Amino acid sequence: MLAITAGDHAAARFDTALQFATTTIAFTHRALAQGAQVMVIPDERQLATAHHLVTGAATEIWQAVGDGQVRFADARTLRRSPDTYQVYAELTHTAVDSGYSGLWVSVDMSWAADSDSAQLTALEAGAYGLFAGGQLTALCQYPSASFTDAAIRAACQAHPANSAGVRVRHEFSEHNRRLRLWGETDQTNAAAFAVLVSAVAAGGTIDVTGMSFIGVRGLLALARSTRSTPPTAIVCTANQARYLRTMGAALV
Repeated sequence: MLAITAGDHAAARFDTALQFATTTIAFTHRALAQGAQVMVIPDERQLATAHHLVTGAATEIWQAVGDGQVRFADARTLRRSPDTYQVYAELTHTAVDSGYSGLWVSVDMSWAADSDSAQLTALEAGAYGLFAGGQLTALCQYPSASFTDAAIRAACQAHPANSAGVRVRHEFSEHNRRLRLWGETDQTNAAAFAVLVSAVAAGGTIDVTGMSFIGVRGLLALARSTRSTPPTAIVCTANQARYLRTMGAALV
């Protein structure tokens, strides 16, 4: 079952064009139920196939395609853009200005297959600002034919959410001096969590009382932040504090 909610930036692996389309169909149904516009961005070589499979999956989707609520785009648009963040920001603003609740994007990430793995991971993890308002929802689907298992795993960990429902949400305030986190972080989204922690301004505060689970890598990221200069203050529960101290956190 696809566990995606509005505002998620999630990742998944796929092995065939049919699997990409099947996941996108489930994604599209959830988006339409939210009153959102949908943008499907398959690999340009699979554009016709994806259009056929997704459009023909259900009357609801077929009608939404006709009304312009579900759209298809060529992945070359992303490859040619010097600023991928700006592309998504503009598409989201256009969707909202058109009266939709937001924009949901299902994208085949083969357009980025030639990118350096570290750069791609940084791009994914650094996109958190696009999702802060909850109007953009994205499912980045990584094809096994274009990426190694290690590259897919690293890219998925750079997303704060996954298709199974693990997610961490965030809210920055006071010019990035305060960060509130809620949800859960484990191995599957550890890199995204670490980037959020590192984005807090020096001497800021991170509130993790809303976190239902923090894995080892998340605890380590928080602990490191308390030893920075100036240190980051952590607002946490008594139970969280016990675990953080075992990781060397300097808690007040």
